[in-house]
Amino acid sequence: MHVRFACVFGLSVLLATSALFAQNVPDIVRSRDGGFVRGSIIERVPSSHVLIQLPTGERRRIELSTVTYAGPAAEEGARGPGVLPSIAVSSPAAARSSPRDENAHLQVLADEPGRLSLHYVSGTRTMITTSRYGAQVHQWDTFTRVCDAPCTTTLPTGAYILGVADGHGEPTRAITPPFELAGSMSLSLGYTSRAGFRIAGLTVLLSSLAASIALVVAGITIHPSRGPDGWLILGGFSTLGVALAVSLPMVLQRDEARVRVVEPDGARGDSR
Repeated sequence: MHVRFACVFGLSVLLATSALFAQNVPDIVRSRDGGFVRGSIIERVPSSHVLIQLPTGERRRIELSTVTYAGPAAEEGARGPGVLPSIAVSSPAAARSSPRDENAHLQVLADEPGRLSLHYVSGTRTMITTSRYGAQVHQWDTFTRVCDAPCTTTLPTGAYILGVADGHGEPTRAITPPFELAGSMSLSLGYTSRAGFRIAGLTVLLSSLAASIALVVAGITIHPSRGPDGWLILGGFSTLGVALAVSLPMVLQRDEARVRVVEPDGARGDSR
């Protein structure tokens, strides 16, 4: 009886873990009539439309005139109602196709001078995988390096999704919405690494996994004449379940990149 319960409990832990990874739909497009579509935005054309790929693989084109918000779902609540974020171009060529042909003159500063560099998203690859537990959306950004802060540079006027890299690490997309770069601007870069959380979570997970295996093996072999000890096996699966609940949120922590506009007098303005 205990052995059967332990096996059922262990299967439930594995299913819950799979469901956690399956819930990964990053973007949302909300229309003026109150409806919305979730998926992965793969194309934005200023003053025209947005193209979103649904978890099923279907691609849907939505005219911007009917949209109140199009962007990361996690950031929607941070914006006021009815506010449409700037639309990001997918490449410098798209930026140059804008009716405005002047350049944006940028002064780039950093919270930690000499460590951080400014990048922009020049493309995004999307892959959708399906399983019995649902669809998963995977995105990979391709970045183009602009300069190492502090620096002064120019970019074609237009809307950009910006990113920040720490040292020689890979760039991370900034949590701020797309930026409309035009005229003379000062930008301040910030970066928070959560590598320590990920390492600690992985350590807890591996240690608990070893302890869980030891308990299950002991439960099976400790009393050869009397059969498996269900309580030890249950303890092994329980240890694994608690470890997953504690360590997974830590392992899934992502670094945070920030880009802010700095006012001419040195005071930082709101994120744009």
